[in-house]
Order: sequence, then structure tokens, then C-alpha cells
Amino acid sequence: MIFSRFDAGVGLPCRRVLPAAAALTWAALLPSVALASEVSYWGGNQIYDVGTNWRITHTAPVACGWSAEFDQVGTSSVVVENPIVPDSWTFSNVAQSYSVSGAPVSFCNAGGLTNNAASGVFITISKNMTGGTLSQAGAGTLTLSGSNSFTTSSISSGTLALSGSGSVGASSSVVLGGTGVFDISQTTSGASIGSLADDGAGAATVSLGGQTLTITNAGSANSGTFSGTIADGGIGGGSGGGLTVSGGTLYLSGTNSYTGATTINFSALALKDSGSIANSSLLTIDNYGQFDISYASSAASIKSLAGDSTGVVTLGGNTLTITQGSSTFYGTIGDGGLNEFGGGSGSIAVTGGTQIFAGPNSYSGGTTISGGTLIISGVGTLGASTGTTTIAAGALDFGGTTGVQQASLTQSGGIVQNGTLTLSSNYNMSGGTLASNATIVAAAFDISAGNVAGVLAGSGGLDKSGPGTLTLSGANTFSGNTDVTGGTVAVGSSSAFGTGSVSLGDGTTLAFLANGLTLTNPFSLGGADPTIDTAAGTITMGGVISGAGALTKLGSGTLILSANNTYTGATTLAVGTLDVTGSIAASSLTTVDAAATLTGTGTVGNATILPAGIFAPGNGTPGSSMTIAGNLAFQSAALFIVQVNPATASLADVTGVASLGGATVNAAGCIPHPVCRTIAARSVGIQSKIAAGG
Repeated sequence: MIFSRFDAGVGLPCRRVLPAAAALTWAALLPSVALASEVSYWGGNQIYDVGTNWRITHTAPVACGWSAEFDQVGTSSVVVENPIVPDSWTFSNVAQSYSVSGAPVSFCNAGGLTNNAASGVFITISKNMTGGTLSQAGAGTLTLSGSNSFTTSSISSGTLALSGSGSVGASSSVVLGGTGVFDISQTTSGASIGSLADDGAGAATVSLGGQTLTITNAGSANSGTFSGTIADGGIGGGSGGGLTVSGGTLYLSGTNSYTGATTINFSALALKDSGSIANSSLLTIDNYGQFDISYASSAASIKSLAGDSTGVVTLGGNTLTITQGSSTFYGTIGDGGLNEFGGGSGSIAVTGGTQIFAGPNSYSGGTTISGGTLIISGVGTLGASTGTTTIAAGALDFGGTTGVQQASLTQSGGIVQNGTLTLSSNYNMSGGTLASNATIVAAAFDISAGNVAGVLAGSGGLDKSGPGTLTLSGANTFSGNTDVTGGTVAVGSSSAFGTGSVSLGDGTTLAFLANGLTLTNPFSLGGADPTIDTAAGTITMGGVISGAGALTKLGSGTLILSANNTYTGATTLAVGTLDVTGSIAASSLTTVDAAATLTGTGTVGNATILPAGIFAPGNGTPGSSMTIAGNLAFQSAALFIVQVNPATASLADVTGVASLGGATVNAAGCIPHPVCRTIAARSVGIQSKIAAGG
């Protein structure tokens, strides 16, 4: 019997012939041990198939039972002339650089290819190899350009590189360890492998360059986890490398930096621990694919999300942030996931770009928009109807839909537009804009500032607090009451306050942005000094104004009070015109400041006209009148304007005491005549103190 072993003294194999008896003894003792492969050492000139090119055995290892080892002896160029079936090839730790080409190699007896070459040594094999395993164990570089097929490819050190159409086999399991590198940057169209894993140390690298790595049969959480880095670059350079998972479940726990697309088909990609694909240009989930972050230790980020209606994103209790949205996702985003212990409520955050959700999402942890635009399209949702949405900047666009539901919406900036959102609880707003093509239906509106050009609807009321300005310019239909306790409400619509009543607190301002508006809401003045600012327009308030508070009128325009108001605080006409066609008789005192005008055909209580203030009773025609249900006092230099013709004049019917106090009476429309003087005087119920020439 003949067998091989390594001689302890010289490290070279020798061949020994044992006596038959000895052979029988070995066979009896070790009946199940297979005899080792014969090893031939390269040492010749180029042609692999020639026996004399091999040291020691002088036999070319071309058949099963024979293995080849390459070290520093012989030519660096090796050509295999005919197909061969050796057990294995090994490039030793003292090997020189080699270039191997020629006919195909099929490894037998579960053999394969091993590269132990040291750093700086480059082994290039351009032939096709099949069978067995591949082991890249040395610090050198092994480059394969043939169409190879290994059951397993392990890379514990150095670099295993593919070039051209090179491969290790579409079903080969690639396992990296240490600082090993798997490099496909020199391929012409990427590479496919069965699965990808490593030793968990996180030091290994997959270099893509600008190519795509496809995983066809990823493993499980234990056998299919890669903790290293998948990146662009590599030997061939380039950027935009991508990752496709088309079978099994691939777990990534490293901080990957590749910038190309990520595609999931009929498989799953899960981020585990601190795993990340944040730099990938686009995540696409098709054909029942799944992207899972339930195993992630914290929030995860992607640039953009796309996929068909069968795609699934599972969040567990984590947040998925979309940073540069550019696509439409028709699938479903939900809680739960591959980690059965993950639990919690997952959430979505959008920080940039334009992302469209067109699927019936069910995640329950809410949605946050701090930049970019999130569009809800078709049957798309913002997750579970019990969730909350927050927008600080950017845009929330409902894409014309009307069925989106949430528990609440909190807006501090940005814009909400193009559709209807129904809330079971509050719309909280401290800034931003509700666009004119948007409607919010809510149980309550809690707003401190912002621009509401859209519609507020539902049974809720509006609470305006804080010093900011709230602009209401939409055709609101909400039926609850409005309570203004701080700041300014600027009105640009006659239905700004819906159908409920309005309470104005101390120091608050009701400002009008458009001319010709008419408010029919009842108002209550609960504070000492709320202000109504008409700007330059003409505004009508037709609802009853009640309460113990005072009222100050600002703005150069006209405020028409047409109801029989019951508020008891003072009325101060600081600027512009107050036209009373109803009643403010309950107001304790109406004061008309300089250049302001009190007019109308209604009833006013006690009134004082200050210097340069104007009192013009009636509606501007002779014979019209205003009732002063109390005393009327003019201070020096005040102006009393009456409309007079030879037959009659506008007048003030004063039930108390009327005192001109040096005021000037302007009898408009009457030529100087004693009759006119008498009519003008009677307009205040007295016959004296009429200024000369009045």
C-alpha cells in the first residue's frame, strides 16, 4: 500500500511502500480513514499538464486523488491545456504571484481552491472552476475572471476579487472573517452569490465599485448575518454599487456605505443592531419582498422607498426615516416584523425629497415631517387611524384623497395641502400653513399661530392661545366655539369662525384681511381690552356681542355693528369709523378719539367725542338719526356733522344730557340760513352753542 505524509524534518512529502503485513495492520486499526491525496508541487515551465513540470512526484495533478501546490518555484504563468479533475489547488504562504489560464478545472473529493499567499502577492485565475470550496486565507489577492461554481467561498484574510464575468457561483455561500475583502468592482455586470455572512467581528468588507451584488439564497438571523461593510470603491474603483436580495433573508448589522440601489424580490432584507443602508439611493421592494428593521437597535434611515403593492416594510418599534424621497411605494408599512420580541409601535419620518405612500399602511407610532414632501395617494394612509402626525417643515399632501384618518395632527411649520384629513382628536397648530385646498375635520382645534387658508370642519371648537398670529381665510364649517385667549386672529373669510360663537380675551386682537366681510357669529368680550382692527376695509359684525369686556376699534376702515349687542364694557373708537346700525346701548361709555368717526342709525349709550373726533348721526342723509341712550358730550374742537336740507336734518336723539362743549357743528348740505341753524341745533335737542357760520 502507498500513502503520503509530510516529513517532519524537511516539510516535503515522501512516498513509502509498506510491507503487506504492515498495510493490513493499518487497515485493521483505521478502517474508516480515507487516504490523503497525493500532492505535486509546481516547479516547471508554464504547461500544467506536463508531468516533468512538477517537483517530487513528477506527475501532473490532473485526476482525482491528486492535488497541486504552488509556491515560489517555477514560472508564474501556468496554462492548463486539457480539462482536469484534481482534488485541490493550494497557493502556499510563500507563493509568488501567478497567472493561471486554460481549460476548465473540476475539483473532486470535496476539494477546492485555497489561497494562503502573503500580502503583495496576486493570484489571477481566468479559467472556469467547479466543485468543492474556495478558501481565501492569506493576506494576498486572488482574482477570478472565470465562470466558477464553489459550494462555499470563505475569505478570512486578504482579498477575493472577481473581474470581467468572473463568479464564485450563484449558489455559493460567501463567508468573510477578520479583515477579509470580497471585491466585485472589476466585474462587467456585477455578481451573484447564494448567501453572505461573516464572523460577526464587523471588520470584513464587500467592495462593489459601481456594480451590483445579488444574493440568491440568503440564510437566517444566525447564518445569514453580515456585520461588515458593503461599500463602493475597491480595486476597480467606481461608485453607485447596489445590492439585490432575491432569495432567503439577509441580515445586515454593519454600517454600509454603498450608494447604489437596494432591491428586494421574493425575499427579505433585515437591518439588525446598528445595521444601515442609509446611503443607498433607492430601496425597492417588489414581488412579496420585505424590508425589516424590527431587529435594529435604533432608528434606521433610507433615501427613498419604492415598490409594488405586494411589498412590505416592518418596523417593529423603530422609526424609519426617509431622507431624500423620490418614488412611490404601493406596499404596506406596519409594526411587527421578523423579530418576534420586537413589539412596539413603529413610526415614519420624512426629512427631504418627495415620497409618495399609495398603500394601506398600518404602523401605529405616527408620522413626522421635518422637511421634504410626503404625498398620500390613492388608498394610501398615514398608518393606523389611531396614530399621530407631526409636521415641522416641508409639506403633507393628501393627493386629493378624502379618507385619511389620524388621532391628531400637530403642525409647527410647513404646509398641509390637497385633500381631507379626519382627526378623532385635536389639530394642534403653532405655525405653518393649511392650504386653501385642504380640509381638517377635528374634534378640537388648538392653534397658537399659523395660516389656515383651508377648511376647518367637524364638531370641534377652536382654542387660539399664545402671542402669535392665526390667519383664518378658509370657508370653515366647524360648529364648535372659538376661544381666543392670546395674540391675534386675522380673518380673511366671512366663515372664518365656522358656525359657533367666539370669545375674545383680554389683549387679544381680531384683525380683518379683506374688505366686505360679514361675520354672523355671536361674540363674547371676556377681557378688559380686546381689539377689532378693520384695516382699510368695511366689515360687518352681525352677531350679538356680549360680555363684560371692553371693545377697541382700530384700522382706518369701517366697522358696522348691526346686532343688538349687550356687552357692558367701554367702547373706544381709536381709528376709522364705527357705524352702529344695531345697538351698543349697554356699553358703559363710547369714546371717539381724534380723527375717528361715530355714525349710524342704531343706538349708542353714553358717548364722548374727544377733540378732533367726529360724530355724524344717521346714515348720511337728512332725516336719518342715531339714538344716544344716555348722555352725549363733545369736548372742545370735536366735530358734529349733520346732513341738512331746507326741510330736515340728520339728528341725534339724546335721552340724557347733550353738551357741545365748544364743538363745531358742520351742517352739511345747508346754505347759511337761520332755518338751517335751527334744524342743526334741534339735531341735538338744544338751541344754543352753535358755532358761528355752522
